[in-house]
Amino acid sequence: MKNTNGVVIAQGGNFAGWTLFVKNGIPTFEYNWLAYENTAATSKTPLNKGDNVITVKFRYDENGVGGKGNDSGQGKGGNAYLYLNGTLVAKKLVPNTIARMFSFDDGVAVGEDEGGAVSKAYQAPFNFNQKIESVTTTIVD
Repeated sequence: MKNTNGVVIAQGGNFAGWTLFVKNGIPTFEYNWLAYENTAATSKTPLNKGDNVITVKFRYDENGVGGKGNDSGQGKGGNAYLYLNGTLVAKKLVPNTIARMFSFDDGVAVGEDEGGAVSKAYQAPFNFNQKIESVTTTIVD
């Protein structure tokens, strides 16, 4: 649905964070590393008419990013996987991540990106213009 726009969930702000947003019906997951490196996994498939399930999975690179020999774990890189209705629609290497916290003043927001925008692809608050039924976050070892 091309008329679907806005942030589904965002954590952090313009200096560091991550966001899942939809622009012109296209879902994108973006990771902002210290405003130095923005990495986006953008679907080539638009949302379907009606209900959609967007899922993002992130897995630290077990072998170090790009074979650089980095130890895996917090603060290191990994892969972001973007799924739309159960189908993998984008995969992107995120070279670096933040080990502890993104910001002192930008927390987590659902349906908008409060404060500074995580992504340069939109202006905050970039309110989601459709109904969000639920957002679930899970940390898995």
